[in-house]
Amino acid sequence: MLNSDILKTWLENICGNNAEDITALYSQDAIIITDDSDEPLMGEMDIFGFYDWYINRDPCVELTFSDSKHLEGVEVVNGNYTIKNMEGVFHKRFTFVISGGKIIAQHTSTDPLIK
Repeated sequence: MLNSDILKTWLENICGNNAEDITALYSQDAIIITDDSDEPLMGEMDIFGFYDWYINRDPCVELTFSDSKHLEGVEVVNGNYTIKNMEGVFHKRFTFVISGGKIIAQHTSTDPLIK
């Protein structure tokens, strides 16, 4: 998969509620830092466990802004999205680091500027 297709596929898979499909987008040693978890998620097992829990909240994501930078085989994508789930509507900001067709690092947190 091309780096540029990863974010689109991630968005589709979140709304599709399939933890295996979401996890397959990450490298085996990927790391996620998110305010939806008390600890960093490191590696395939942690990431699958997180998304297996997360999809039970019936999430769907709408991208509101993104920008990407390409650096010698690495793409860094930053932006904002709105996530709707059974608990409400949340505004998030994110950074994905993508290399070799896989997400190798991700940071996601609640956007403090949007209430």
